Amino acid sequence: MGKEDDFLSKVEQEIAGLKKKKKGWFASLFKKGDEDDGTDAFGLTEEQRKRFEEGDAMFSLVEKKLAAERRWEEAGKMYERHGKCLVYLGKRSAAATCFISAGNCYANHADSIAQEANKRDLPPEIIAEAQSTINTYLQNHTTLYERGIDEAQCGGYHHQAAGYMVTLSKFVGKRTQPSTYDPEKSVKLMKQAAKVYGNNGEVMHMMDCLVSAATGHQKEGEWGVAAELWWQCAESCTEVTALRMCGVKYGMAFVLCKLAEAVFTTHTTPTTEPLADVQLLDPNFTPTRKESLFLTDITAALAASDPDAFTTALESFKTHTPEPYHQDVITLLRRHLMPDKGSKMSFPFFKKK
Repeated sequence: MGKEDDFLSKVEQEIAGLKKKKKGWFASLFKKGDEDDGTDAFGLTEEQRKRFEEGDAMFSLVEKKLAAERRWEEAGKMYERHGKCLVYLGKRSAAATCFISAGNCYANHADSIAQEANKRDLPPEIIAEAQSTINTYLQNHTTLYERGIDEAQCGGYHHQAAGYMVTLSKFVGKRTQPSTYDPEKSVKLMKQAAKVYGNNGEVMHMMDCLVSAATGHQKEGEWGVAAELWWQCAESCTEVTALRMCGVKYGMAFVLCKLAEAVFTTHTTPTTEPLADVQLLDPNFTPTRKESLFLTDITAALAASDPDAFTTALESFKTHTPEPYHQDVITLLRRHLMPDKGSKMSFPFFKKK
């Protein structure tokens, strides 16, 4: 790979030279005709563009070979170098893909280090060093995903960027990875993706992201924000025929979050006003539905601080199978009324999905 690497290094040296120019490629888009210096909008001469195109093809061959051989660190570096080259060729979508691939390679390299370390009986200081290295590569994964998102957005490839946002959101939302765990960033990315999908009219993708974001806010005890997102979900369902029957479960989540907000945040007496709002919004959420009756009963139980009434409401609702995001809130509300029993609650009243 010596000759290829020499050639690619020369391409990168030219990239470094372009970065040192006073005018960046963006500024060159607006240069006047009498300011023509023989370069294109990206600051490349015809000869340089030819070399960069050759570099593009060569990068593709080398990085695929390295990835196939599972040489993840080297492959990651090659994808990263390739992405920088593609930026100057104006291929923003392809550049974004390369940065994402580089991030995935670094994550794979971190996994291989972890697997190797687990096979051996290593002293604590070596384990700590390995963990530090793993954390560095996981951080590189996150950084390159952010670069990929930026490149896709700059090129106008918003659907592509949204897909990367969702993937990164799930990655930084993993509690099992303390070095990259960032629940706030995870929720923020999901909300950004939802906005992009909504603007593109991709309602199903938007709903998936809103549900993930709302669930994330629930886990952090941010009941008011979660309620707003559940309301947005329920409202969207009334506007899309194919989703109308889904509105009830989102409306129920909205009411439960408003009850939790009253109990845990504002410390006020829960009322049936949120339920009434949902019933006005969604014609399917009738007062005689099991969900409506259940929410009415637990609201009264919470207002009266009556654990027996809460248990009776659960018993009458036992044939219903709630969503996990319903169960989480109901668990907390029951625990509030019955702290000695609520912590052991595992929903014996509901069928398992």
